[in-house]
Amino acid sequence: MKHLKNQFFGRPLRAFIIAALAISGISTSLSLTAQVPSAARPKPKEPVQTVVPQTTKTSPAQTQTQPSTSVQAKPKTQVLQNNQVTFQSQQFKTAETVKSLPVYSIAGSQLQTAQLQPGASTQLKPNQSLLVAKTGISPLKISPKVPLGTASVKQKYFALPETYYARLSTGKEATLNLVYCVERPLRRMKGKPVFDGSLIVFLEDADKPNEQQTLTQPVMLEVAAPVDQIAPERISLTHTNLPSTSINFQAGYPADSVSVKLITSVHTEGYTTYLPVLPAIDFPGSGQSLQGWGLEQIPVTIQLRGITGQQSYSIALEASDGSVNPTTVTLRGGEPQTVHFRSRGLHGGVLRASNPLLESAEAQFAYRIPFAFMIAALLGGLVGGYFRFSSGEGAPGSGGRRFLSGLLGGLLGAGAYSAGVNLLGDSFPTFPYFSEIVTFVVAALAGGALSFFTKGKVTPN
Repeated sequence: MKHLKNQFFGRPLRAFIIAALAISGISTSLSLTAQVPSAARPKPKEPVQTVVPQTTKTSPAQTQTQPSTSVQAKPKTQVLQNNQVTFQSQQFKTAETVKSLPVYSIAGSQLQTAQLQPGASTQLKPNQSLLVAKTGISPLKISPKVPLGTASVKQKYFALPETYYARLSTGKEATLNLVYCVERPLRRMKGKPVFDGSLIVFLEDADKPNEQQTLTQPVMLEVAAPVDQIAPERISLTHTNLPSTSINFQAGYPADSVSVKLITSVHTEGYTTYLPVLPAIDFPGSGQSLQGWGLEQIPVTIQLRGITGQQSYSIALEASDGSVNPTTVTLRGGEPQTVHFRSRGLHGGVLRASNPLLESAEAQFAYRIPFAFMIAALLGGLVGGYFRFSSGEGAPGSGGRRFLSGLLGGLLGAGAYSAGVNLLGDSFPTFPYFSEIVTFVVAALAGGALSFFTKGKVTPN
Protein backbone atom coordinates (compact mmCIF):
# COMPACT_ATOMS: atom_id res chain seq x y z
CA MET A 1 0.00 0.00 0.00
CA LYS A 2 2.87 2.26 0.86
CA HIS A 3 4.45 1.44 -2.43
CA LEU A 4 1.29 2.48 -4.35
CA LYS A 5 1.14 5.78 -2.44
CA ASN A 6 4.66 6.68 -3.41
CA GLN A 7 3.98 5.70 -7.02
CA PHE A 8 0.86 7.87 -7.46
CA PHE A 9 1.49 10.75 -5.05
CA GLY A 10 5.32 10.98 -5.04
CA ARG A 11 7.18 12.41 -8.04
CA PRO A 12 4.12 13.24 -10.18
CA LEU A 13 2.55 15.27 -7.42
CA ARG A 14 5.71 17.18 -6.75
CA ALA A 15 6.09 17.99 -10.48
CA PHE A 16 2.49 19.18 -10.73
CA ILE A 17 2.88 21.50 -7.71
CA ILE A 18 6.12 22.99 -9.08
CA ALA A 19 4.53 23.63 -12.52
CA ALA A 20 1.47 25.31 -10.96
CA LEU A 21 3.61 27.61 -8.87
CA ALA A 22 5.70 28.58 -11.89
CA ILE A 23 2.64 29.42 -13.99
CA SER A 24 1.14 31.45 -11.12
CA GLY A 25 4.35 33.49 -10.74
CA ILE A 26 4.59 34.35 -14.43
CA SER A 27 0.92 35.48 -14.54
CA THR A 28 1.37 37.70 -11.48
CA SER A 29 4.46 39.31 -12.95
CA LEU A 30 2.70 40.14 -16.25
CA SER A 31 -0.27 41.60 -14.38
CA LEU A 32 1.89 43.91 -12.30
CA THR A 33 3.84 45.03 -15.35
CA ALA A 34 0.65 46.01 -17.21
CA GLN A 35 -0.65 48.05 -14.27
CA VAL A 36 2.47 50.17 -13.63
CA PRO A 37 3.11 52.97 -16.26
CA SER A 38 6.49 53.06 -17.96
CA ALA A 39 7.21 56.60 -16.69
CA ALA A 40 6.70 55.48 -13.07
CA ARG A 41 9.09 52.61 -13.28
CA PRO A 42 12.23 53.23 -11.28
CA LYS A 43 15.37 53.87 -13.36
CA PRO A 44 18.62 52.25 -12.49
CA LYS A 45 20.91 54.51 -10.58
CA GLU A 46 23.89 55.89 -12.43
CA PRO A 47 27.25 55.76 -10.78
CA VAL A 48 28.24 59.08 -9.20
CA GLN A 49 31.44 60.63 -10.59
CA THR A 50 33.55 62.85 -8.44
CA VAL A 51 34.92 65.92 -10.35
CA VAL A 52 38.32 67.04 -9.24
CA PRO A 53 38.85 70.79 -9.95
CA GLN A 54 41.75 71.68 -12.23
CA THR A 55 44.48 73.85 -10.85
CA THR A 56 45.80 74.97 -14.27
CA LYS A 57 45.28 78.70 -14.89
CA THR A 58 44.40 80.15 -18.29
CA SER A 59 45.46 83.63 -19.27
CA PRO A 60 42.99 86.07 -20.92
CA ALA A 61 45.05 86.09 -24.07
CA GLN A 62 44.76 82.30 -24.35
CA THR A 63 41.01 82.53 -23.83
CA GLN A 64 40.68 85.06 -26.67
CA THR A 65 42.68 83.05 -29.14
CA GLN A 66 41.02 79.69 -28.42
CA PRO A 67 40.16 78.14 -31.81
CA SER A 68 36.57 77.30 -32.71
CA THR A 69 35.57 74.27 -34.72
CA SER A 70 32.71 76.22 -36.39
CA VAL A 71 35.05 78.62 -38.19
CA GLN A 72 36.78 77.92 -41.44
CA ALA A 73 40.49 77.31 -41.68
CA LYS A 74 42.95 80.16 -41.43
CA PRO A 75 43.16 82.32 -44.56
CA LYS A 76 46.20 82.41 -46.70
CA THR A 77 49.05 84.72 -45.75
CA GLN A 78 48.75 88.07 -47.49
CA VAL A 79 51.94 89.72 -48.67
CA LEU A 80 52.53 93.40 -48.03
CA GLN A 81 54.10 95.03 -51.06
CA ASN A 82 54.92 98.75 -51.29
CA ASN A 83 53.11 99.32 -48.00
CA GLN A 84 49.90 97.91 -49.47
CA VAL A 85 48.19 94.61 -48.73
CA THR A 86 47.72 92.36 -51.75
CA PHE A 87 44.13 91.14 -51.40
CA GLN A 88 43.39 87.52 -52.27
CA SER A 89 40.09 85.77 -52.91
CA GLN A 90 38.98 84.17 -49.60
CA GLN A 91 35.75 83.42 -47.79
CA PHE A 92 35.04 84.00 -44.12
CA LYS A 93 32.07 83.15 -41.94
CA THR A 94 30.44 86.17 -40.36
CA ALA A 95 29.30 86.79 -36.81
CA GLU A 96 25.74 85.75 -37.64
CA THR A 97 26.81 82.23 -38.62
CA VAL A 98 29.07 81.37 -35.68
CA LYS A 99 28.66 81.59 -31.92
CA SER A 100 32.01 83.27 -31.39
CA LEU A 101 33.18 86.47 -33.02
CA PRO A 102 35.97 86.09 -35.61
CA VAL A 103 38.94 88.34 -34.99
CA TYR A 104 41.77 88.92 -37.49
CA SER A 105 45.17 90.23 -36.52
CA ILE A 106 47.03 92.27 -39.12
CA ALA A 107 50.69 92.50 -38.22
CA GLY A 108 53.03 93.74 -40.89
CA SER A 109 52.72 91.37 -43.83
CA GLN A 110 50.52 88.65 -42.31
CA LEU A 111 46.85 88.18 -41.56
CA GLN A 112 46.09 85.76 -38.72
CA THR A 113 42.76 84.44 -37.44
CA ALA A 114 41.69 84.20 -33.79
CA GLN A 115 38.41 83.98 -31.87
CA LEU A 116 36.80 86.40 -29.45
CA GLN A 117 34.16 84.88 -27.19
CA PRO A 118 30.95 86.91 -26.74
CA GLY A 119 31.29 89.37 -23.88
CA ALA A 120 35.06 89.14 -23.75
CA SER A 121 37.12 92.31 -23.96
CA THR A 122 39.58 92.93 -26.77
CA GLN A 123 43.05 94.08 -25.88
CA LEU A 124 46.06 94.31 -28.12
CA LYS A 125 49.10 92.30 -27.23
CA PRO A 126 52.43 94.12 -27.07
CA ASN A 127 53.39 92.81 -30.51
CA GLN A 128 50.01 93.63 -32.12
CA SER A 129 49.10 96.87 -33.90
CA LEU A 130 45.70 96.14 -35.41
CA LEU A 131 42.87 93.70 -34.73
CA VAL A 132 39.75 93.46 -36.90
CA ALA A 133 36.52 91.90 -35.61
CA LYS A 134 33.70 91.15 -38.03
CA THR A 135 30.35 92.15 -36.60
CA GLY A 136 27.86 91.44 -39.40
CA ILE A 137 27.23 90.90 -43.09
CA SER A 138 26.05 94.24 -44.51
CA PRO A 139 26.92 97.88 -43.83
CA LEU A 140 24.71 99.65 -41.28
CA LYS A 141 23.34 103.18 -41.41
CA ILE A 142 24.76 105.33 -38.60
CA SER A 143 24.92 108.91 -37.33
CA PRO A 144 28.61 109.83 -37.07
CA LYS A 145 29.87 111.67 -34.00
CA VAL A 146 32.64 113.46 -35.86
CA PRO A 147 31.97 117.18 -36.53
CA LEU A 148 30.46 117.46 -40.01
CA GLY A 149 29.69 120.50 -42.14
CA THR A 150 26.19 121.82 -42.69
CA ALA A 151 25.89 120.22 -46.12
CA SER A 152 27.41 116.91 -45.00
CA VAL A 153 24.93 116.42 -42.14
CA LYS A 154 22.12 115.72 -44.64
CA GLN A 155 24.03 112.88 -46.27
CA LYS A 156 23.53 109.22 -45.34
CA TYR A 157 26.46 107.57 -43.59
CA PHE A 158 27.15 103.85 -43.31
CA ALA A 159 29.64 101.79 -41.31
CA LEU A 160 31.20 98.55 -42.49
CA PRO A 161 30.38 95.55 -40.25
CA GLU A 162 33.93 95.49 -38.90
CA THR A 163 35.41 96.89 -35.70
CA TYR A 164 39.05 97.92 -35.69
CA TYR A 165 41.17 97.81 -32.53
CA ALA A 166 44.19 99.92 -33.42
CA ARG A 167 47.32 101.03 -31.65
CA LEU A 168 47.98 104.74 -31.96
CA SER A 169 51.32 106.47 -32.34
CA THR A 170 50.94 107.65 -28.73
CA GLY A 171 50.95 104.04 -27.55
CA LYS A 172 47.27 104.11 -26.61
CA GLU A 173 44.54 101.97 -28.16
CA ALA A 174 41.42 103.07 -30.04
CA THR A 175 38.23 101.35 -31.21
CA LEU A 176 37.36 102.47 -34.74
CA ASN A 177 34.66 102.03 -37.38
CA LEU A 178 35.19 102.46 -41.12
CA VAL A 179 32.51 104.97 -42.22
CA TYR A 180 31.60 105.96 -45.77
CA CYS A 181 28.96 107.99 -47.62
CA VAL A 182 28.10 109.21 -51.11
CA GLU A 183 29.77 112.59 -51.47
CA ARG A 184 28.49 113.30 -55.00
CA PRO A 185 26.23 111.12 -57.18
CA LEU A 186 27.34 110.45 -60.72
CA ARG A 187 26.48 113.56 -62.72
CA ARG A 188 27.35 114.40 -66.31
CA MET A 189 30.25 116.81 -66.55
CA LYS A 190 29.56 120.06 -68.35
CA GLY A 191 30.74 119.94 -71.93
CA LYS A 192 31.93 116.32 -71.64
CA PRO A 193 30.19 112.98 -72.28
CA VAL A 194 31.38 111.68 -68.90
CA PHE A 195 29.63 111.19 -65.56
CA ASP A 196 31.58 112.06 -62.43
CA GLY A 197 30.87 111.21 -58.76
CA SER A 198 32.61 110.35 -55.48
CA LEU A 199 32.51 108.53 -52.13
CA ILE A 200 34.26 109.56 -48.91
CA VAL A 201 35.65 107.20 -46.26
CA PHE A 202 37.19 107.73 -42.81
CA LEU A 203 37.93 105.87 -39.57
CA GLU A 204 35.69 107.18 -36.80
CA ASP A 205 36.81 107.12 -33.16
CA ALA A 206 33.44 107.48 -31.43
CA ASP A 207 35.13 107.97 -28.04
CA LYS A 208 37.23 110.90 -29.27
CA PRO A 209 35.52 112.22 -32.41
CA ASN A 210 37.15 115.66 -32.26
CA GLU A 211 40.73 114.40 -32.19
CA GLN A 212 42.93 113.13 -34.99
CA GLN A 213 45.39 110.39 -34.06
CA THR A 214 47.90 108.55 -36.23
CA LEU A 215 47.76 104.73 -36.47
CA THR A 216 50.88 102.61 -36.22
CA GLN A 217 49.35 100.12 -38.69
CA PRO A 218 47.21 101.56 -41.56
CA VAL A 219 43.81 100.17 -42.46
CA MET A 220 43.79 99.11 -46.11
CA LEU A 221 40.76 99.43 -48.41
CA GLU A 222 40.34 98.47 -52.07
CA VAL A 223 37.53 99.77 -54.30
CA ALA A 224 36.07 98.09 -57.39
CA ALA A 225 33.21 99.19 -59.67
CA PRO A 226 32.16 98.75 -63.35
CA VAL A 227 33.23 102.26 -64.38
CA ASP A 228 35.91 103.76 -66.59
CA GLN A 229 38.07 105.23 -63.84
CA ILE A 230 38.48 104.97 -60.04
CA ALA A 231 40.93 107.25 -58.27
CA PRO A 232 42.35 105.98 -56.04
CA GLU A 233 41.61 102.25 -56.28
CA ARG A 234 43.60 101.39 -53.12
CA ILE A 235 43.46 103.47 -49.97
CA SER A 236 45.63 103.49 -46.87
CA LEU A 237 43.79 105.03 -43.90
CA THR A 238 46.49 106.21 -41.50
CA HIS A 239 44.61 108.44 -39.04
CA THR A 240 41.34 108.64 -37.11
CA ASN A 241 38.34 110.87 -37.84
CA LEU A 242 38.58 113.77 -40.29
CA PRO A 243 39.75 114.74 -42.86
CA SER A 244 38.13 112.03 -44.92
CA THR A 245 39.51 110.41 -48.06
CA SER A 246 37.65 111.02 -51.32
CA ILE A 247 37.27 108.31 -53.98
CA ASN A 248 36.41 109.63 -57.44
CA PHE A 249 34.48 107.66 -60.11
CA GLN A 250 34.06 108.43 -63.83
CA ALA A 251 31.78 106.55 -66.23
CA GLY A 252 30.77 107.16 -69.82
CA TYR A 253 27.51 105.22 -70.01
CA PRO A 254 26.29 104.40 -66.47
CA ALA A 255 22.95 102.79 -65.68
CA ASP A 256 20.56 104.25 -63.08
CA SER A 257 23.08 103.27 -60.34
CA VAL A 258 26.59 101.81 -60.13
CA SER A 259 27.48 98.91 -57.83
CA VAL A 260 30.60 99.62 -55.77
CA LYS A 261 32.59 96.98 -53.85
CA LEU A 262 34.48 98.05 -50.71
CA ILE A 263 37.06 95.31 -50.16
CA THR A 264 38.85 94.94 -46.84
CA SER A 265 41.69 92.65 -45.82
CA VAL A 266 39.29 90.34 -43.93
CA HIS A 267 36.42 90.38 -46.44
CA THR A 268 37.87 90.08 -49.91
CA GLU A 269 34.46 89.50 -51.50
CA GLY A 270 33.72 93.11 -50.70
CA TYR A 271 30.78 94.94 -49.16
CA THR A 272 28.34 96.22 -51.78
CA THR A 273 27.10 99.79 -51.88
CA TYR A 274 25.55 101.81 -54.69
CA LEU A 275 26.49 105.13 -56.26
CA PRO A 276 23.35 106.81 -57.64
CA VAL A 277 23.27 108.39 -61.10
CA LEU A 278 21.48 111.64 -61.93
CA PRO A 279 19.69 111.00 -65.27
CA ALA A 280 20.56 113.48 -67.99
CA ILE A 281 19.82 114.45 -71.58
CA ASP A 282 22.73 114.00 -73.94
CA PHE A 283 23.76 115.07 -77.46
CA PRO A 284 26.32 112.47 -78.60
CA GLY A 285 27.10 114.49 -81.75
CA SER A 286 27.80 117.82 -80.08
CA GLY A 287 30.59 119.92 -81.59
CA GLN A 288 29.76 119.42 -85.27
CA SER A 289 30.38 122.13 -87.84
CA LEU A 290 28.18 123.12 -90.76
CA GLN A 291 27.96 125.80 -93.46
CA GLY A 292 26.51 129.10 -92.34
CA TRP A 293 23.85 131.45 -93.76
CA GLY A 294 21.23 128.74 -93.36
CA LEU A 295 22.62 126.78 -96.30
CA GLU A 296 23.10 123.50 -94.43
CA GLN A 297 20.97 121.32 -92.18
CA ILE A 298 22.37 118.39 -90.19
CA PRO A 299 20.82 115.54 -88.17
CA VAL A 300 21.41 115.64 -84.40
CA THR A 301 20.96 112.62 -82.13
CA ILE A 302 19.44 113.16 -78.69
CA GLN A 303 19.15 110.50 -75.98
CA LEU A 304 18.91 109.84 -72.22
CA ARG A 305 21.71 108.60 -69.98
CA GLY A 306 21.49 107.20 -66.48
CA ILE A 307 18.02 105.73 -67.13
CA THR A 308 17.20 102.10 -67.84
CA GLY A 309 13.42 102.09 -67.36
CA GLN A 310 10.69 102.63 -69.94
CA GLN A 311 9.31 105.84 -68.48
CA SER A 312 8.76 108.57 -71.10
CA TYR A 313 10.11 112.11 -70.81
CA SER A 314 9.01 115.07 -72.92
CA ILE A 315 12.06 117.09 -74.00
CA ALA A 316 11.79 120.74 -75.07
CA LEU A 317 14.28 121.92 -77.72
CA GLU A 318 15.43 125.49 -78.28
CA ALA A 319 17.94 126.82 -80.84
CA SER A 320 20.04 129.99 -80.76
CA ASP A 321 21.40 131.39 -84.07
CA GLY A 322 19.76 128.51 -85.84
CA SER A 323 16.56 126.51 -86.08
CA VAL A 324 15.51 123.04 -84.94
CA ASN A 325 12.78 120.72 -86.14
CA PRO A 326 10.85 119.39 -84.27
CA THR A 327 10.88 121.52 -81.13
CA THR A 328 9.63 118.72 -78.81
CA VAL A 329 10.54 115.03 -78.66
CA THR A 330 9.64 112.13 -76.35
CA LEU A 331 12.52 110.03 -75.05
CA ARG A 332 12.88 106.75 -73.15
CA GLY A 333 15.94 105.06 -71.75
CA GLY A 334 17.95 103.40 -74.50
CA GLU A 335 15.82 104.88 -77.33
CA PRO A 336 17.57 107.83 -79.05
CA GLN A 337 15.75 110.23 -81.37
CA THR A 338 16.93 112.42 -84.27
CA VAL A 339 16.15 116.12 -84.79
CA HIS A 340 17.31 118.51 -87.54
CA PHE A 341 19.33 121.65 -86.91
CA ARG A 342 19.84 124.41 -89.51
CA SER A 343 22.43 127.16 -89.37
CA ARG A 344 21.80 130.92 -89.30
CA GLY A 345 24.51 133.47 -89.94
CA LEU A 346 28.19 132.69 -89.41
CA HIS A 347 28.70 133.08 -85.64
CA GLY A 348 27.83 129.53 -84.60
CA GLY A 349 24.69 128.12 -83.01
CA VAL A 350 23.53 126.42 -79.82
CA LEU A 351 20.88 123.74 -79.33
CA ARG A 352 19.43 123.27 -75.82
CA ALA A 353 17.30 120.43 -74.46
CA SER A 354 15.54 120.52 -71.09
CA ASN A 355 13.14 118.71 -68.79
CA PRO A 356 12.40 119.63 -65.14
CA LEU A 357 13.22 116.09 -63.94
CA LEU A 358 16.47 115.66 -65.89
CA GLU A 359 19.86 117.26 -66.24
CA SER A 360 19.61 119.62 -69.23
CA ALA A 361 21.96 119.40 -72.21
CA GLU A 362 23.52 121.84 -74.62
CA ALA A 363 25.08 121.23 -78.03
CA GLN A 364 27.25 123.84 -79.73
CA PHE A 365 27.83 124.06 -83.48
CA ALA A 366 30.44 125.98 -85.44
CA TYR A 367 29.52 127.68 -88.74
CA ARG A 368 31.88 128.02 -91.66
CA ILE A 369 31.77 130.11 -94.82
CA PRO A 370 29.89 128.03 -97.43
CA PHE A 371 32.70 127.82 -100.02
CA ALA A 372 31.62 124.31 -101.06
CA PHE A 373 28.10 125.52 -101.71
CA MET A 374 29.17 128.56 -103.74
CA ILE A 375 31.59 126.59 -105.91
CA ALA A 376 29.01 123.86 -106.63
CA ALA A 377 26.30 126.44 -107.36
CA LEU A 378 28.48 128.58 -109.67
CA LEU A 379 29.75 125.61 -111.62
CA GLY A 380 26.24 124.24 -111.96
CA GLY A 381 24.91 127.60 -113.18
CA LEU A 382 27.70 127.94 -115.76
CA VAL A 383 27.05 124.44 -117.08
CA GLY A 384 23.30 125.10 -117.31
CA GLY A 385 23.84 128.41 -119.16
CA TYR A 386 26.35 126.82 -121.53
CA PHE A 387 23.96 124.05 -122.56
CA ARG A 388 21.21 126.61 -123.23
CA PHE A 389 23.60 128.77 -125.25
CA SER A 390 25.01 125.89 -127.30
CA SER A 391 21.57 124.49 -128.12
CA GLY A 392 20.30 127.79 -129.49
CA GLU A 393 16.96 127.34 -127.75
CA GLY A 394 14.99 130.00 -125.95
CA ALA A 395 14.76 133.75 -126.43
CA PRO A 396 17.44 135.42 -128.52
CA GLY A 397 20.37 136.89 -126.59
CA SER A 398 24.13 137.15 -126.42
CA GLY A 399 26.36 134.43 -125.00
CA GLY A 400 27.52 136.66 -122.13
CA ARG A 401 24.01 137.25 -120.99
CA ARG A 402 23.26 133.56 -121.19
CA PHE A 403 26.25 132.70 -118.97
CA LEU A 404 25.47 135.48 -116.52
CA SER A 405 21.85 134.41 -116.26
CA GLY A 406 23.02 130.82 -115.75
CA LEU A 407 25.24 131.84 -112.82
CA LEU A 408 22.49 133.87 -111.19
CA GLY A 409 19.91 131.17 -111.81
CA GLY A 410 22.21 128.50 -110.37
CA LEU A 411 22.90 130.48 -107.18
CA LEU A 412 19.22 131.38 -106.75
CA GLY A 413 17.93 127.85 -107.35
CA ALA A 414 20.60 126.13 -105.22
CA GLY A 415 20.16 128.63 -102.37
CA ALA A 416 16.39 128.25 -102.33
CA TYR A 417 16.72 124.48 -102.48
CA SER A 418 19.15 124.43 -99.54
CA ALA A 419 16.74 126.57 -97.53
CA GLY A 420 13.92 124.08 -98.16
CA VAL A 421 12.22 125.78 -101.14
CA ASN A 422 12.17 123.63 -104.28
CA LEU A 423 11.88 125.97 -107.33
CA LEU A 424 12.14 123.02 -109.70
CA GLY A 425 8.70 121.67 -108.82
CA ASP A 426 7.41 118.59 -107.07
CA SER A 427 8.84 116.27 -109.73
CA PHE A 428 12.37 116.93 -108.44
CA PRO A 429 13.14 115.02 -105.22
CA THR A 430 14.02 116.85 -102.02
CA PHE A 431 17.12 115.89 -100.05
CA PRO A 432 17.16 117.10 -96.40
CA TYR A 433 20.96 117.45 -96.09
CA PHE A 434 23.63 119.31 -98.03
CA SER A 435 25.45 117.55 -100.83
CA GLU A 436 27.83 119.11 -103.39
CA ILE A 437 26.54 116.99 -106.26
CA VAL A 438 22.91 117.77 -105.48
CA THR A 439 23.74 121.49 -105.29
CA PHE A 440 25.54 121.30 -108.65
CA VAL A 441 22.60 119.55 -110.36
CA VAL A 442 20.04 121.97 -108.93
CA ALA A 443 22.16 124.97 -109.96
CA ALA A 444 22.62 123.62 -113.48
CA LEU A 445 18.88 123.05 -113.97
CA ALA A 446 17.98 126.43 -112.46
CA GLY A 447 20.68 128.25 -114.46
CA GLY A 448 19.60 126.61 -117.69
CA ALA A 449 15.95 127.46 -117.04
CA LEU A 450 16.70 131.16 -116.37
CA SER A 451 19.00 131.52 -119.37
CA PHE A 452 16.19 130.13 -121.56
CA PHE A 453 14.26 133.40 -121.10
CA THR A 454 17.26 135.76 -121.55
CA LYS A 455 16.81 138.17 -124.53
CA GLY A 456 19.47 138.94 -127.11
CA LYS A 457 21.00 137.63 -130.27
CA VAL A 458 22.00 134.00 -130.28
CA THR A 459 25.44 133.47 -131.72
CA PRO A 460 26.26 129.79 -131.36
CA ASN A 461 29.77 128.57 -132.02
